[in-house]
Amino acid sequence: SLSPPKLTQCSQQDTQHYNTQRNPVEPPGVPSPSSRQKTHESRKPHPSTPAQQGTQQKQGKVWRPPQRGPFTGDYRATLWNAQALLAAEAPVQSSKLHYAKRLMHNQDFLGITETHSSRGKVLTLTPNPHTKELWSHGTNFVAGVGLWINSKFLEQFHEIQESSWLEILPGRLARLRLDGPEGSLDIYTAYFQAGTKAEEKASRKHTLNLLIANMDWPENRLSLVMGDFNFVLQEEDRVSKAKMNKTGLSDAQEAEWAEEHLWRPMQFHELQQAHFTHENGLAYSKIDRVYFNHHPMEQLDRHFSCVALPKSSLSDHRAIMFSRKKPLPHNNQAKSVSRSAIAHPDFGILVAQELLLLRAQDAAVMQPYSAP
Repeated sequence: SLSPPKLTQCSQQDTQHYNTQRNPVEPPGVPSPSSRQKTHESRKPHPSTPAQQGTQQKQGKVWRPPQRGPFTGDYRATLWNAQALLAAEAPVQSSKLHYAKRLMHNQDFLGITETHSSRGKVLTLTPNPHTKELWSHGTNFVAGVGLWINSKFLEQFHEIQESSWLEILPGRLARLRLDGPEGSLDIYTAYFQAGTKAEEKASRKHTLNLLIANMDWPENRLSLVMGDFNFVLQEEDRVSKAKMNKTGLSDAQEAEWAEEHLWRPMQFHELQQAHFTHENGLAYSKIDRVYFNHHPMEQLDRHFSCVALPKSSLSDHRAIMFSRKKPLPHNNQAKSVSRSAIAHPDFGILVAQELLLLRAQDAAVMQPYSAP
């Protein structure tokens, strides 16, 4: 049993803003539309979209032109920092690729950071006919990001063009742009520079600025940003192993800048989960995160989930699995809680005990890495 991720509460003012046309004035800190590096302007039709309204045949199916607006379908996805997915040593590379394929099982897409990929390495891989693999190479020993997409998931969109995959900062930040009958979707995979030196922090800020410059408005398309950010948000998001004290405040300035200039103006929320995602010899930290710009109202009729998977010996990072899906149809055979049971004086205590029991049996919750 998984607890739903925490999202910002939706107020009446939020609802009114969501249902009215956006103020054309750009929010502070966000580049003007003319300065954005957009390869696909949202007002222009996709190259594979027919100019006239109606439908067209595609591979024996009726294919509708994309609707204007965010993607409304479901998705199931995973994020993993593989720490050299395509490692130089063949046995290590084989083990990491096998684990990545397991993470991809029954998922719509998988974001991978620190691939240490190159064009030559990728050419040696055996193609998977059921998965589209996209790469943005760093070097053989540094960075690199990748995105694997299930072919079934891609059937909801028009065919991927060469320009659909944009390497905004090669090896660090890349975007896949998709358009289809159920709306438009941007998937960003990011790996930010590690370190605490001034130049390393400046590199992370530069990557954030590139992300802002290439971001479309939430009313035009749904955007998902996943990756290893190499800075935390809250004081309790990093804990030193030496003294078990909270050390996350050292990243406060970076976190506040990102919130002010990117996440808040573009209406993003973190898809939260409770566990640390990274452990090394010095500390536990939550540096692997997923953001989206769903409107909070979608919580009313969608199920959101996000959980850090058990740690693998192949990486210091835990994979994060997340999803959005429509609720299952109501099962008339399902038994509802009777009024007499709810009226019982011990009802609340019994429910709490049952919840604790279920959590104790849940492998995703019983993790020693989740507590300071």
